[in-house]
Amino acid sequence: FINWTTTREENVSRFDVEHSTDGQRFDKAGTVTATSVSAAQKNNYSFEHLQPAAGVNYYRLKMIDKDGRYTYSPVMQIQWNHQPTIQLSPNPSSNGFMLKGLPGNATVQVIDVTGKSMTTFHATNNSMNPLRLQAGMYHVKVTLANGTSTILSYVQL
Repeated sequence: FINWTTTREENVSRFDVEHSTDGQRFDKAGTVTATSVSAAQKNNYSFEHLQPAAGVNYYRLKMIDKDGRYTYSPVMQIQWNHQPTIQLSPNPSSNGFMLKGLPGNATVQVIDVTGKSMTTFHATNNSMNPLRLQAGMYHVKVTLANGTSTILSYVQL
């Protein structure tokens, strides 16, 4: 999560959270609406970047006023070393599963309890993956573009 606090929030409409992998070219990662509570009150904000790059990432806030004018915060550097949390649902299921939390395309291999590969396919975040498998327990190996793998359990009804 990226967290920040404002102490004098006057005429602020929103905050665009901008991301860069080189510290030079920034793209909008998301928007957080300003609370516009009180200019004298502290306001706490948080933003979760769902697809940070592995390694060094750069962030800045584009603070946009209600009249369209804007200013930038200083650039902050954050080191991301964690693996994304990948979830498989529904589980158990009779007609396949969806993978959530993928930071891009992934190669998915479904393996039975004897270690035999039943199928391999490519998946994206929140895409349904219909399967025609015998009822039973399976392992789902998810390999990300950076080569890291996660193994999840899956029950086919």
